[in-house]
Amino acid sequence: MNLDPLLHRFRIASRDLFNQHYLVPPPIDFEAWACLEHFDLVEEALFQTLVIQSGPFSPAKYGVPNPEIRVLVQTDETPIMINRETSKNQGY
Repeated sequence: MNLDPLLHRFRIASRDLFNQHYLVPPPIDFEAWACLEHFDLVEEALFQTLVIQSGPFSPAKYGVPNPEIRVLVQTDETPIMINRETSKNQGY
């Protein structure tokens, strides 16, 4: 299954909601960090409904690797960026 359309729709929805409704200055009695924590809940729901439930996937949390999703490289040379938590003595 090609996930590009599902992920594209999720990315656009997530970005627009964040920029239009969560990035704006919060009300005076509301902390900015609380707004970001609330957005995390919305982003999780968006991922579940726009990607996971729209595809043939088992329930999976947003931001956690899903073994059912694979990336296929279609060229001989593809630059990648690897991001993982490291301690002071570890490298990539």
